[in-house]
Amino acid sequence: MGLSLNLNLMKSSFKPILFGFLVLHFIGLFGDIFNGDSALYASIARRMSETQDFFHLDSVVNPNWIDKPHLGFWIWSVFISIFGHDSFVFKLPAFLALLIILKYIYLFANYAYGKSSAEIACIIFASSLHIIIATNDVRIDLFVLASFTSAFYHIGQGFENKKKIEFLLGSVVLGLAVMFKGIFIIFPFVAAFAIQLWKKGELKKVIGWPLSIGIVCIGIAIGIEIWALTYQFEDYKLTSILGQKVSSPTQYFLWDSQFGRFQSNLGQLQANGDPFFYFHNLLWVFFPWILWIWIFAINPRLILKEYLMIGGLTTMFLILSMSKTQLSHHALILLPFLSVLLGVKISELHNHLPKWFQFLLWFLLITIILLTNGIHFYVTEHLDIRLLSFSILGLFVMVYSWSKIEGAKVRCFGLSIGASIFIGIYLQLFFYPWLMQFQSGRPFAEKIYSRYKSTKIIALYVNPSNFIYYHSGKIEMANEIDSLNEKTINQSILYVSDYYKGVLDRKDIHYDILEKWTDYRTTVISPEFLNPKTRDRTLENHYLLRVYR
Repeated sequence: MGLSLNLNLMKSSFKPILFGFLVLHFIGLFGDIFNGDSALYASIARRMSETQDFFHLDSVVNPNWIDKPHLGFWIWSVFISIFGHDSFVFKLPAFLALLIILKYIYLFANYAYGKSSAEIACIIFASSLHIIIATNDVRIDLFVLASFTSAFYHIGQGFENKKKIEFLLGSVVLGLAVMFKGIFIIFPFVAAFAIQLWKKGELKKVIGWPLSIGIVCIGIAIGIEIWALTYQFEDYKLTSILGQKVSSPTQYFLWDSQFGRFQSNLGQLQANGDPFFYFHNLLWVFFPWILWIWIFAINPRLILKEYLMIGGLTTMFLILSMSKTQLSHHALILLPFLSVLLGVKISELHNHLPKWFQFLLWFLLITIILLTNGIHFYVTEHLDIRLLSFSILGLFVMVYSWSKIEGAKVRCFGLSIGASIFIGIYLQLFFYPWLMQFQSGRPFAEKIYSRYKSTKIIALYVNPSNFIYYHSGKIEMANEIDSLNEKTINQSILYVSDYYKGVLDRKDIHYDILEKWTDYRTTVISPEFLNPKTRDRTLENHYLLRVYR
């Protein structure tokens, strides 16, 4: 009776809990774009929208920038063309991708393992720490996951029910995943289904129309991307791509941009690779649910036997670990597998969890509350009464809920959700708004629009990706002031950093400072930046200057 009551409680809470996390994700859509990769992608997409040139991937820092396939930029440019260029418009496709991922996680898990497993898997995925971060600091990986999870469901249905239309639809969206990220996305997909079919003795199902449909659809997707790359290669055939010489768009897309990551020879990022990188990164990427993995790992009665999920997870994990080019957001591809696996096992788990695990979750929740308040006080140098009040209220709600709910499983599940909610709210409503004050792009764009709207802006030796996206007019790029004629200089405003301001001083060029703003690359947060006493050393000043001679 008690087990049934608690299962009903989890089921009845699914929609409000998931809706709450979606609201948490939605809040992030209104914050400024981070001035790392997100700003770079946004500036490229806006250039596409304005020039209607959908073939050349040119960034403000590199006129021949082909680090990603085209499809993500095509989607962003369409949204910008229709709705304009603000934070919400650029971030909205990532949020919509999240909705698609959750839909297909639910459909797949519900079909394969049951409704309870599907609901738990969706909550786990939506509340994982790096997913909350990724919808704000927009990642192309979310587009990949949207295609990947939908392909998983439709192709699975095609195999299970022998429906060609399902297999065709799945193959098409798998082709889209290739156009978002590259051909490596195919390997974990094929491995997962191959292992599943082999285990069931049905590997021969692949031969015939399924294989033909898959090859044709993926071949078309690869062909479209190579066709798009061809235009850029024709214009930049005498130059390298991100420091790497390649002979053809076909070689680049099928080999250099993919297998090049194993050797870290892409030019823009050099690394040696760490085979354990994703082991320790998952500790925070999949937080707080990584703790539940430990429960199943140390309990031999709960050995995972979901071959489809394990096949995809293991293959992707090995590919990532063997690569020398390793970034934490690459681990996002692992989260649908992990979420479904945990959803299945938590739904099967009886209401008996070790006391030490319950204590660990309570300790973790209290530690998070104390740490976030302490960190926020440390970095801002003042006590935020709103954060403190929210912390006390949240802790009271968790204690009250614990006293009213019976059953260790539901209690521990609730504690994990509470920890995720607290971290998400802290990031979206407190930390990120504080952090965005150290970006100059949007404030400069707003000031220029109100004060210098008709004046030509020239960016000198600075990466103005964020500024370019928000600025309503056009910005000209230049490497040296000596390359500009005197008339251009007199009729323009220069956008420079501390470095080039020093260059102007050494050249004995006189100027007036019209605007000044501190800037920091907010996607790379260092202890020195967080420390108020050393923060100034990490900040760079950006200026709007009026030069006169």
